[in-house]
Amino acid sequence: NAGKLVRVELDASEDLDPAVSPTVTLGGIAMDAAGVSGRKHTFTHLAKEADGAGDKAVRVDGLKDLAGNTGGPFDFPAKVVRFDFTSPVLSSVVVGAGPHRSPGAQEAEIVAHVTFTTSEPLEVALGEVEVKVGDRSMDCPASGAATAFDCTYTVPRDLASGDALEGLKVVTATVADGAGNGVTRTLGMMTFDFTA
Repeated sequence: NAGKLVRVELDASEDLDPAVSPTVTLGGIAMDAAGVSGRKHTFTHLAKEADGAGDKAVRVDGLKDLAGNTGGPFDFPAKVVRFDFTSPVLSSVVVGAGPHRSPGAQEAEIVAHVTFTTSEPLEVALGEVEVKVGDRSMDCPASGAATAFDCTYTVPRDLASGDALEGLKVVTATVADGAGNGVTRTLGMMTFDFTA
């Protein structure tokens, strides 16, 4: 996303002429020479929205060894950097009715549900999805990257009148993609009632 530093390292097969700096571009975007260590040349670029979204392939040109032999351009279509400046979009949101139970009741566990879909695959295990009802985290099981989520909060059996969860609570979702584009959205409201 915007503001992230993209880094490309070029490992030369031989020593290059120190007076001639190679050029490295990402989809036509010039990168800045950031240093040399032995035969390793480092290039960086600070991503910005003006770069445009999409996959940017690496191209290297202007190589010159100590004997004066030149080389390039060299294209590396398999070496791409994805520029993504768009936050995930949530849709098809369904917030279930809040759980109700008489004080001290020991019936089966009550589960609060929230479902939604996202415009791009996200991974719960990587911290890319967090859903809360009030200050309680909901469980959003998903195996690997997913676009559909069914999140639950199981109300403890001994939760009773006066608990901080009781009352009208805001349900929020915070999502962020692998590029770091994130958004927090209010999904709806849920009422918890444990008072007779």
